[in-house]
Amino acid sequence: SIPQQPEGPTDETAPTKAPDAAPAPPPAPPPAAPADATPARYSQWHLLIAPGFGYVRGPRNAYSAIGPALRFGAWKLAWRKGFMIGGGPSLVYTYLFDKLGQDRLHFFTVNGDFVVGGGKADKFAVYAHFTLGGGVIAAKDGASGSSFILPGVRAAAGIGALGYLTKRLSLGALADFGYLGGLGVDAFITLGVHFGKKPK
Repeated sequence: SIPQQPEGPTDETAPTKAPDAAPAPPPAPPPAAPADATPARYSQWHLLIAPGFGYVRGPRNAYSAIGPALRFGAWKLAWRKGFMIGGGPSLVYTYLFDKLGQDRLHFFTVNGDFVVGGGKADKFAVYAHFTLGGGVIAAKDGASGSSFILPGVRAAAGIGALGYLTKRLSLGALADFGYLGGLGVDAFITLGVHFGKKPK
């Protein structure tokens, strides 16, 4: 007799079950920002030391004088990506000499400064500068030898720029035009010291 074949597939012919697909790996986390990366929004202090010169022409062209100047400032600057705004107090001293009349003037003011501009944080900035302050003018008349002290006003606007040598030091220039005890100009080379950075 013919042997009967078993019904259904044998072990050799039975289909094998495909193994379950491996789960997809989780997405890799974004790379962490370097510890010293510049935040997009932050504020910091900017100490300004600025030697330069001043030129003033007196009322009704009574005199014209030029001489060295020195500015100290303490600005709080806020960066918002490429936008910068800030300001603070400053002290400005100018020694002016009128060669024609042999007059000498010492002009000292305490000011409030305001700056607004932009650039690239920790790299460079260009800004408009506004200053307003008051103080004293101590003058000596060359013709008579008499001396006198008068109140003085400094009200000016100008433009400045700075480039960061490091994240803590910058070098730049600043020029103001306006009423400086008379119509005139202040021009400075600026050295900045930056510290106290606080992300916002």
